[in-house]
Amino acid sequence: MPKQFPFYLLLASLLILSLSIGFFLGRTLAPDQNNSEDQTLNDTPNSQDALYSSQTAAIRGEITKVDDKVLTIKNLTNGETGTRQVSSRIIISKPGNKTPSNKLSFIELNKEALISLEKAGSTYQVTQIQFILPAPSLPPIASPSL
Repeated sequence: MPKQFPFYLLLASLLILSLSIGFFLGRTLAPDQNNSEDQTLNDTPNSQDALYSSQTAAIRGEITKVDDKVLTIKNLTNGETGTRQVSSRIIISKPGNKTPSNKLSFIELNKEALISLEKAGSTYQVTQIQFILPAPSLPPIASPSL
């Protein structure tokens, strides 16, 4: 057994050495994944990308004011309020109405709606407003009589 000890020690040393060399060669010869030339997605918000033709956004909110072609919108998710221009291709739909409208007089103020926006140039414009039915109120739960 003592004669085989140097053989196993040499074998283990060669294995560790070859693994180390392979690891360092792999790191230096592998292509850099952070600076890849064929990167398809661009995460910078103000950049133009020819891959897609438009950008959209959606808000669950309430329209609090209509001023000509500018809507004041309150976001119900985070409470923020802001104004957005109305697109010339606006579609407004209400529950129960079979045909949507493009008239701003069709807008109900302070009612929950899903508001779709599309980026036109450097600003987002409102392209669709879908009013939502209010959730039904449930009767109170009665405690069982014992």
